[in-house]
Amino acid sequence: GGIPITHYVVNKGGTDLAAISSSSTTSVIDITTGGAVGNSVALKVLARNAKGDSAYSTTLTVTVGQVPNAPANLAVKSRPSATSVTVQWDEESAITSNYP
Repeated sequence: GGIPITHYVVNKGGTDLAAISSSSTTSVIDITTGGAVGNSVALKVLARNAKGDSAYSTTLTVTVGQVPNAPANLAVKSRPSATSVTVQWDEESAITSNYP
């Protein structure tokens, strides 16, 4: 075998975050996505050992939450009087996530 990996470094949006101190940890929870719902965040990771750093992994771009789709089928429901109108639209279903 080669020289063992000492830790991993996660990069978010071009900035290296603190190193993950365990070489057996291969996931991280990032609750500070740094953006409003609908913004995208680019993530990548590298491995580090006593000889140096690997190249970064391919970049994974994820959306921070998602903005809803526009309501559909806006239509006049009724005309209660000569000076008013009631409109209706289809309720937007829950947003599907692009995460497992």
